[in-house]
Amino acid sequence: MKDLLLDNSGDIVISQSGDVCFTDSIKQAIAIRLRWFANEWKLGPDFGVPYYEEAFIKNPSKSLLEERIREAIESVDEVDE
Repeated sequence: MKDLLLDNSGDIVISQSGDVCFTDSIKQAIAIRLRWFANEWKLGPDFGVPYYEEAFIKNPSKSLLEERIREAIESVDEVDE
């Protein structure tokens, strides 16, 4: 999957000639998915990890969080398991 190349701080990388750069990085795609909070993006409300509902609460379920993170990682097309 083609995506805009991001630097370590999450900014779009622009070449010396002023063009945006693209990448096929699976690592970057996973990092983006893990940064999405559930219901954060209006165009894709089903995307994201429910951090507020299931992680940022008193006594969160570790196994449930692991499952949610696993689901987010496996939602990247290039990830098999």
